[in-house]
Amino acid sequence: MDYLRSTKGTHVYADDSEDSPCKTLYIKRAALPAEPPAHIVVTIEAHL
Repeated sequence: MDYLRSTKGTHVYADDSEDSPCKTLYIKRAALPAEPPAHIVVTIEAHL
């Protein structure tokens, strides 16, 4: 996912791929370094 913008309390990442299961992800600022990374990899796991 690519960094899109920052809001007051979050950093916003987006992926516009057709097969993306998650188009937009909001991450709390405190969860990332002061300068948010330009690109992140998100892994989704299902626990059944």
